[in-house]
Amino acid sequence: MYIPFHQKYRPAKFSDLVGQAPIAQTLSNAIKRERVAPAYLFYGPRGCGKTSTARIFAAALNCSNRVNGAEPCGLCFSCTEALKQASLDIIEIDAASNSGVENATKLIEKLHYAPISGKYKVIIIDEVHMLTREAFNSLLKTIEEPPAYAVFILATTELHKVKESVASRCQHFSFKRVNSDTMVQHLSAISKTENIDIKSKALEIIATFSDGCLRDALCMLDQAQSFRAGAITPDDIYELTGKVSKELLQKVYNLVVTNNQTELLTTLRFLAFEGKEPETIVNQFAKFITDQLIAEPDQTNKLMRISDYLLEIQKQLKSTVNPQIWLEVGFLKLLDSTKTSSKVVAVASTPEVTMPVTPLLEIEEAPWKTWKSYDDAIKWGHSKLPAKSITEVSTMWNNLLAVNGKKAVAWVELIRGEMNEQ
Repeated sequence: MYIPFHQKYRPAKFSDLVGQAPIAQTLSNAIKRERVAPAYLFYGPRGCGKTSTARIFAAALNCSNRVNGAEPCGLCFSCTEALKQASLDIIEIDAASNSGVENATKLIEKLHYAPISGKYKVIIIDEVHMLTREAFNSLLKTIEEPPAYAVFILATTELHKVKESVASRCQHFSFKRVNSDTMVQHLSAISKTENIDIKSKALEIIATFSDGCLRDALCMLDQAQSFRAGAITPDDIYELTGKVSKELLQKVYNLVVTNNQTELLTTLRFLAFEGKEPETIVNQFAKFITDQLIAEPDQTNKLMRISDYLLEIQKQLKSTVNPQIWLEVGFLKLLDSTKTSSKVVAVASTPEVTMPVTPLLEIEEAPWKTWKSYDDAIKWGHSKLPAKSITEVSTMWNNLLAVNGKKAVAWVELIRGEMNEQ
């Protein structure tokens, strides 16, 4: 049976942990010096090794033939049972599905019995923040004064939700996101082991998109291997993940700061044609703008204005039924914001991207000049969309986000988009 990479390459000893060297060193020394605490709290982002570290630590505590004084040997009875997750001395539960006080009571009852084959009875509680208040209260006294052979390991992605009285009785270990260089080295080693032909730039993109989560990176590499029989390129990763390339983000940025409305709309529609979700485009562009704050410190005011508008677009996309239209309207608003800056911005040249041009339906120039009230705007919209009732068109008007306090331009663009869809 096929084993996914994130399971196949799960760390089995402290030296296998990626990007968590200080934690591995501290826990190893605790075992060597026999300074094992009754309770540990592991916290940090998902996919960075909290549960794996807990299992390694539990196995090492009960190993009868440790390597270098701290590493589990992986061969003794206790280690093999731990690897199969069948050890009676290591009890692991997921608090997300075992959050009640009755589950906590069962754990406490199991601690009444001494370890069977090892020195310690280890309790691993994953996603511990999901425990109810009653469950936390039930565990509190046991964690504070456990039997001499008991060790609690609590793991969570949300430290602030862990009851303070419980957290204060634990040794804290903060797990960090794995940095890109370390992750690329790890993925490159796995690629060689698995005979995967993948470009180094593609590995860098995987590391970037995984945002420090090694599990996500391994899943992406696994998926890429299945996607392409030959060499895996950066374009393959963009296609697999639905993300936008840095070159296209740079192109969008150039078009925004140069107020090129026609080309900007064409580019946004090309991205939609390629299957890129509007929310993904905005989120990636927001990250790109943040990076530009470092690259162009003299343009801080302009970039901060763009960031503010992107936040508005993100909010609107979450509630709209037509995200592509709102994406385009929002970026038109971005163009408006850049006009307020009188300073000319020098922008880097970017590779040309060939894109199909989406035809725009003809609409008379500046129709709002003849409107005297919003009723005229609604009637005009209804004349362009006769398939919709006047009530539906009125609702569209009422839900429309104003651009610089005015709806006219945004309204025309919205109607044009609806006409194109028809």
